[in-house]
Amino acid sequence: MAILSRGYRRESRDLVIVSDGREILADCRQGGDEPVMLAKSLPAVPVVVDRDRVRGGRFIEHRFKPDILLLDDGYQHRRLHRDLDIVTFRADKLWGNGFCLPAGPLRERRHHLKRADLIWLNGDTVDSDQQQRLPEGVPRLLSRLQPTALVGHSGEQSLVVLQEQRVAAFCGIAQPDRFRQQLLHLGATIVIFRTFADHHRYAPAELHALQEEAQRTECRWLITTEKDWHKLPPTVVAENWVFLRLTLQPVDAEILSGLLQC
Repeated sequence: MAILSRGYRRESRDLVIVSDGREILADCRQGGDEPVMLAKSLPAVPVVVDRDRVRGGRFIEHRFKPDILLLDDGYQHRRLHRDLDIVTFRADKLWGNGFCLPAGPLRERRHHLKRADLIWLNGDTVDSDQQQRLPEGVPRLLSRLQPTALVGHSGEQSLVVLQEQRVAAFCGIAQPDRFRQQLLHLGATIVIFRTFADHHRYAPAELHALQEEAQRTECRWLITTEKDWHKLPPTVVAENWVFLRLTLQPVDAEILSGLLQC
């Protein structure tokens, strides 16, 4: 398998090999934060970024010869043939405000969902009224993001260490409140919660300020998301800095298995 992504908000412009399946070859500035996160989470999987998806796909086919090529955020790229199209939504806010980018969160108009092979709904709460507006005949899969561990430079720790502990949390993601609610559900006492723009690049001064505020307010942990963690300079991160590892758990995985076996 190999992964092809655009590499949103990266500084480079051309094709970049983030990982060749053996080692990481690019940082977040060169390859983008999400591709680097994928490369570190899947160390045996090549990850390539290219704004020209056709060129990137041909490069991967020639260089790595994968049996599966996973295209990140590629539903709109009609020039590139796909064997399977999976469209993901938040289960509680399927349509947002109903508008396409840049006015709203949708990438295409709703009627284009008819060509999808699977609609993947993420979240614990399902908006049943909005679900009725999904196209008939397209399979649906509900999944949940489950926290599984705290991870830092010293390795993994059980989530129970968060219970009744004072924590400082920060993130630069599209849905920061979901991260906040996950920490509260795990029993943490959130003393500080700082949010930044999605894909934010942290300056050392910002991180030093967070560390000082956490120490001043006697926070046991300074915690962030896995996506943010890979953008942090190692020289800034202290022993009490960790990220919350999440695992995606499909409610009915047989639906997905059936599609992949076709």
